[in-house]
Amino acid sequence: MDDAAATNDNTGEEVPRDDGVNMEIDGNLGLADGAEDDDDESFKSEDIPSDDDSTGDDEELEYDSDDDVEMKPRGYTLNVTEATLGEESKALLIWREDDQSFSDWKIKVVAGAEDDDNENATVYSVHRSVLALGPKKSGYFEALFIESSSDCMTTVKLSEEVAAHFPHFLDYMYSQPVESKATVNFATWKSMAYLANHFLVPRLTEDVLDFIRKDMYDLDHMEAYLSEFNGARDDVSNLILHKAAGVCSEMIQSIIQVDSSLLKLIPPAMFLCIISNLGESTSREAQPDEDRNHICDLVIGYIEQVEDKPYFVSLSCMMYQYFFVLADVDTAGQRALTFLSLMKRKGWSAVWLTIAGTHYLRKYLYSQESAANLMNRVVEEVPNDIVANLLRESLLWRRTAGVQHGTEFLRFNITLINYYCDERLRLDDVELPKAASTEAISALKCRLLRACVGYVHMFSRAMHLTHNGVRMDDEEPISAYPISQEDNLIEVEWRVYS
Repeated sequence: MDDAAATNDNTGEEVPRDDGVNMEIDGNLGLADGAEDDDDESFKSEDIPSDDDSTGDDEELEYDSDDDVEMKPRGYTLNVTEATLGEESKALLIWREDDQSFSDWKIKVVAGAEDDDNENATVYSVHRSVLALGPKKSGYFEALFIESSSDCMTTVKLSEEVAAHFPHFLDYMYSQPVESKATVNFATWKSMAYLANHFLVPRLTEDVLDFIRKDMYDLDHMEAYLSEFNGARDDVSNLILHKAAGVCSEMIQSIIQVDSSLLKLIPPAMFLCIISNLGESTSREAQPDEDRNHICDLVIGYIEQVEDKPYFVSLSCMMYQYFFVLADVDTAGQRALTFLSLMKRKGWSAVWLTIAGTHYLRKYLYSQESAANLMNRVVEEVPNDIVANLLRESLLWRRTAGVQHGTEFLRFNITLINYYCDERLRLDDVELPKAASTEAISALKCRLLRACVGYVHMFSRAMHLTHNGVRMDDEEPISAYPISQEDNLIEVEWRVYS
């Protein structure tokens, strides 16, 4: 938005220019006496964080919320009654009556850029008592009128867009407090925010914020808000982005296309918060597979555009933690194949993703009929070490089955624990051919590691095997534990670095 400047025609003093839409508000300011609050969820000045809470980078913005997210059905719209000015408010718009309204001040609004010599001016006849008193008073005009002399005119230079909406600003100031927010809409909010900041009208700032909060549920409008406030570092912008994360979490099913412009506007830290909100929602397990699959598609589409490995790893972990474990074998396997393909294309490695992805891909491949196109896709798209591990395991099973028909298997349920954030992921029915009873538990752990990640790593010390509630000693042989074909389940707790 173009800069604007104002001068008092009495003193010639220039008011400092503002850059862009800046809706700063005093953190200690409440609603003025006599103001009515008819919406408990409206923005209040106390909602705005203090300067101590402001941040410098998207990664540091506080998008997280303690509120439980309830996903709205696709196509949901917030039922908001459109505000209008009643007849009594319209009767109060006496500034529109020109010289017949006993005006005692004039405002000359010059439209155009600051360096534009072509003056396009409009003079408005106003009333000092309306602008400088009451619940919607302007701090700018209050100070100006106190210092004014006999010459009663102020000149304000505004961009053409803001100048075009100056009549809406006056309507706001003159109308009844309970109806004045009707002047704030999607066409005027940006100019009204600018004028609220320029003329120091905190009540208007609150009404603009309240309008934005409700209007965000129109996702077409959400794009405009993200475009405006992304990258801003003032406290109000941070608050709006925090609210936007919550709304996007609720409206995730209405983001239809994985390549939508809205999805591209969401910063990585915000998107991470959205998926975390959905995963921790109490309504997640009640969502149909179609809705969970749609979220998976959006995450995959988003990761395609992410260039920061930490976000890729975190999003991948969340998907396995919250969504993949609820899907059927085919769906989970196809998702795993897609994620592993992404990992290979981007040249990244992630232990957590490797373990979980290999597990789901293995179960998927074992459930499928042998098909050359599927095998070719796995070989071409999956990281080489994972392909080698799957091949090694397949050959081992074939060799074991060929040498000793009816070989018994040990069946594992593995609980993976993310070392950094203590998140847990359950991998069920991981099978290994049962080795000789003299094999030590430590050797069994190494074979299990090879089955999961393809090689023995330092993680073996963070892996604990438990049978019937008893922790198995690494130095003991398998024969020390009564593991039978009917009761061969071994629980594994494994702390894994992301």
